[in-house]
Amino acid sequence: MQFLNPLMLWGLGAAAVPIVIHLLNRRRYRRQRWAAMEWLLLAAKENQRRFRLESLLLLLLRTAAILLLALALSRPVLSASPLALGGGGAQRIHLFLVVDNSGSSAARSGLRTTLESTTIIAAELLAEIGSDDPVTLVVTNDNLSPDRASGLPRVLVRESRDHDKVRRLLSELRTAPARADLADTLEKLDEIVPDVDGREKRIAVVTDMQRATIDRPNIDAATASSAVDPLRAVLERLKSKGATVVFAPAGRQVDNVGVVALRPEEKRDVVQGQTVAFLAEIVNFSARPQRVEVRFLVDGEERGDTAAWVELPPRAVGGAAAPARTQRFTVRFEEDDLGSHVVEARISADSFALDDTRSLAFDVRPRLRVLAVDGDMYPAGATAVAETQFLEAALALRDEGPISVHVVDDTEFQTMRSLDDWDLVILANVARPAPDDAGRQRLETYVRRGGALLLTVGDKTLPDVWNRELWIDGMGLLPAPLEAADVRDEPWLQLDLGENRHPILRDLTDPGNSAFFQSPFFSGFMKLGDVDPARGSSVVMTYTDLNTRPALVERRFGRGRTLLLTTTIDDLWGKLPGSYVGLALLYETVFVVTSHGNSESNLSAFQPFVRTFPSSFGGFEIKYPDGTPARPQVETPPDAPSFVSFTGTDRLGVYRTAMEFRAPDVLTPAPPPDLSLFTVNMSPLESDLQRIELEEIKARYSDLLVVADDVNLTPAAAIAGQTELHVNLLLAALLCLLAEVAVARWIGQRRIQT
Repeated sequence: MQFLNPLMLWGLGAAAVPIVIHLLNRRRYRRQRWAAMEWLLLAAKENQRRFRLESLLLLLLRTAAILLLALALSRPVLSASPLALGGGGAQRIHLFLVVDNSGSSAARSGLRTTLESTTIIAAELLAEIGSDDPVTLVVTNDNLSPDRASGLPRVLVRESRDHDKVRRLLSELRTAPARADLADTLEKLDEIVPDVDGREKRIAVVTDMQRATIDRPNIDAATASSAVDPLRAVLERLKSKGATVVFAPAGRQVDNVGVVALRPEEKRDVVQGQTVAFLAEIVNFSARPQRVEVRFLVDGEERGDTAAWVELPPRAVGGAAAPARTQRFTVRFEEDDLGSHVVEARISADSFALDDTRSLAFDVRPRLRVLAVDGDMYPAGATAVAETQFLEAALALRDEGPISVHVVDDTEFQTMRSLDDWDLVILANVARPAPDDAGRQRLETYVRRGGALLLTVGDKTLPDVWNRELWIDGMGLLPAPLEAADVRDEPWLQLDLGENRHPILRDLTDPGNSAFFQSPFFSGFMKLGDVDPARGSSVVMTYTDLNTRPALVERRFGRGRTLLLTTTIDDLWGKLPGSYVGLALLYETVFVVTSHGNSESNLSAFQPFVRTFPSSFGGFEIKYPDGTPARPQVETPPDAPSFVSFTGTDRLGVYRTAMEFRAPDVLTPAPPPDLSLFTVNMSPLESDLQRIELEEIKARYSDLLVVADDVNLTPAAAIAGQTELHVNLLLAALLCLLAEVAVARWIGQRRIQT
């Protein structure tokens, strides 16, 4: 017998109240002999035995009513085995318990979570086998040990006859905020199931039947029709080993609304002095319309108007995709907001709390510093202008703006030893981009470490020289080899702004801005060789000529990237300078190519946090979202920088880090510690709590497994063959109270007559 509300068992103590009252009534009066009443005592003695029995009957009815009421409130449950394991007989059994503790098991239905129901069922199954029968326990998501939590399937106990130990492990299981893959879990189990065994092999899979656990999501119909079902494949192997697989469903269907995404509206870094927009995506996974309040917090506090109500339509019957709404939130980061910050989106609490909050960590960067190398700073002619004159005016819109530009000629540029202080380097129509090995190595090192390089061409650009110094047979920085300039007397081609193919072009190619952004005409451009995606190159934008020649080409190089504009940024080959398109194109290019994103600071559960330390590193600390310290293991290889790979990301929320530095010498104090943040969020796949129907499972795998519903399981009673008794107990308590009233009235009338 189990009790769903065991705390209510304290009410059993109330059954002593009628007994205490009865005993007190017996000692209520002091005996005093009175001669005048002796004749009454003689009459009372004749009825004393009957009075005592009547009082005891009333006491029994009152006590029983209280006992039954207390038991009913504690909701006792009688359980019968849903799997009919048949333990204790002549046939020995090896029970393999597979317990689903994925994120969806945190859903609460009534007074229990699905995981609590799951562990109750699993513990009951242990009672259905012999005390000497071995048990193997497997979980879908390992999170028992914080220092080694992986979120992957794990065998916790193998062939153990210590059933108490297995029950203890079941009681210690916690929900892992990650998706479970049932096929992967059974693959792990298949590795240890023997081919030949003298015992009967029974595999009990206790799961909430979440569709995302059984079906692998994000597989298109064409792939699904041709691919082998991984769950069927492993079930067939288990069947060939003589194992019987039984599905024991746990929990109930729970409606859920969750925050499944939180991201910046623009794919760029946050720069001080800017107003930034964030987008939260809220999804309704239920079959009813929902109205939820969304609140945004910055570093745990509200800034401005941060709350809004969102109306969510119901999920269509049989619909694969749940309806979603996007809520926008803007906030300005002032001059003193440099450093790490976190934005949170929260919705009203529901029965599945893990996705009611989602966090995003990011850094507010200082103003972007652009180094522009002018290859034609002193052009001949009265009307000629420097190569970067329009560029500087387009980017540095104001003195305290988010972009600052420093212009040098190519001679001064070659004397610079390092480029690490610059967010973007622009080589504008330079004749020799890398005249020697040292210059080429300096550029390559800068980009490989995460720098951004923008190359623009012109009349000083010689294809053979650039190919030799930057292309280097495809091994250099140039996205594609230069062929020849095609320059004509009259403008004859434009930029193709008809399709959004890159974040740089998001606003330029927006149909709503088509009247505002019109491409100027060009009289010349630089022809390129093949743009090879295998080398990390891609075409960002093309011209409108018949051959759709590349106008802007990008190449990933290490952690950074190179962009090549195949026309001039001055007015020599066209009217790009001074046009709205030219202004917006350059401005967007700077922000996009200098953005490193924040993926390293925003992780999914169980994804390791990795950070490399500088040579002055002196210590590193991590605190969990609840403020308790973690124990990151810092590794110091002899031939590489020190680094940490922290795997204890099994808790959702905001983690805080502190990196300390050593003092450079005894006379100089150590720099202040570097304080930073990173967040851990649950995979949005776990927010969809849609259960797969038992009939569908039977139709798919009827020849490979048994569903517990087939063996007289009552689905409405915790899915474990349970029968709840609270209704019967309440009726019995009511009958006792009615009987007490009737008996008391009968006794009273009889005593009056007597």
